[in-house]
Amino acid sequence: ADLNFFFVTKRPERFSVSLPDDWGDGYENVHICCTCENQRMTDKRLPLFLELPIRHKSIIHEPMLGSINIRPYLAQYHDCIEEVTCGGESGEEARICLDSKHHDAVCGI
Repeated sequence: ADLNFFFVTKRPERFSVSLPDDWGDGYENVHICCTCENQRMTDKRLPLFLELPIRHKSIIHEPMLGSINIRPYLAQYHDCIEEVTCGGESGEEARICLDSKHHDAVCGI
């Protein structure tokens, strides 16, 4: 395919609603990311997301609103997680992500 598509979702439970009939385990040119902003959402979304039939999967911790432990998910699903991205917020009222408290949390991923 000439184009690559990169989708980000906070709603992996809705993924299967509109899949095309020929989806199978996904298309080579489609990469899907699940975003998890805190541990509660991580533990809610990742177990579902990581079992979905998606060829290219990534995890995004953004905005990272606290420490997140994804080690159990990496241990179990290391063969299908292609990337983990961490980030903060932007804008005038953005909360700081890389202060001394959050620096260790980001580096601990």
